[in-house]
Amino acid sequence: MIGLAYIYALAGMMFLAFSALSLRDASNPKRYGNAAFWGLLAVSMLMGDRLGDFGNGLLALGLVGIAGFGGLGRGVRGEVEGATKQQRSARHGNGLFLIALIIPATALAGTFLFKRYPALVDPKQATLVSLAMGVLLALAIGYLRLRPA
Repeated sequence: MIGLAYIYALAGMMFLAFSALSLRDASNPKRYGNAAFWGLLAVSMLMGDRLGDFGNGLLALGLVGIAGFGGLGRGVRGEVEGATKQQRSARHGNGLFLIALIIPATALAGTFLFKRYPALVDPKQATLVSLAMGVLLALAIGYLRLRPA
């Protein structure tokens, strides 16, 4: 049965990937701070229940420390030029908002569906699981629809 543990594991793996990608970004002078930030967030998602309140509190303080003392930055590699942004914006128009609406629509539909048919998803967590499924669906459709032509 799909529950919050799977959602936390998925988020943790995503943050772990962010950490690894941040570490590889040689164009970012603060890449180690970025990697540490995303790595701590990944640890919180993947092992938060094993760390307890005190451990998660320390992780939160670490996140605040990294962000508060200017440890985060961004690289310059892969920037899209302004003219290209304008061209893509004109091409897609307001269709971008339809992708964003996939998330609440999936969350609403999944909440009703999974509470009625509880074989796949824990009925107590149907809304959060449906929300995560909506995010994944919107991400996939966004990647397919918005890829450069």
